[in-house]
Amino acid sequence: MSQTPEELRGQVNEARERLGATVEELAAKADVKGRAQHKAAEVRERIQAKAAEAGQHARETASHARHAMQDRTSHARHAAQDRTSHARNTVQDRASHAAHEVQERTSHARHAAQGRTSRAGHAVHDRTPDHIWSAATRAARTGQQRPVPSAVVGGLVVLAAVAATRGMRGRHAGHAGRHRGWGTHHGGRW
Repeated sequence: MSQTPEELRGQVNEARERLGATVEELAAKADVKGRAQHKAAEVRERIQAKAAEAGQHARETASHARHAMQDRTSHARHAAQDRTSHARNTVQDRASHAAHEVQERTSHARHAAQGRTSRAGHAVHDRTPDHIWSAATRAARTGQQRPVPSAVVGGLVVLAAVAATRGMRGRHAGHAGRHRGWGTHHGGRW
């Protein structure tokens, strides 16, 4: 049963919308740098707030210690300075650890996104019939030799995706039809 031109246009539009949504979703997932920058900014703000709090606390402690220690020996003053230095080192260590953790998470997220993108590309490649890839390769070579507007190339890509989708559906339908004597076989493809 052949389809009408309106049905075919509807299928092409539907495939185009699905392809656009998939591309947008992959682009959003692949924006690891943007997500990492946002996360780094949040961590940096938390570190700055903690550093300011620790600095305020250290200043208050130093002031109190200074007033309380005026009548004490220089040994007590050195002990207070050591505590202040230790607090500063602790804050710096925590900041360094947090920055390292952000870098590791960013790297992990980037690798995960690259893996998902690669798997998605392989899935598309595996599901697309060989004759479609051959046609796309020939079209790309022709495009390099004789440049055409990008809208035409985009249209060809959409048509190739639609043809691949229809080809897979046709293969399944042809397989079922072959048992009943229906379908036509062309070079290993239905």
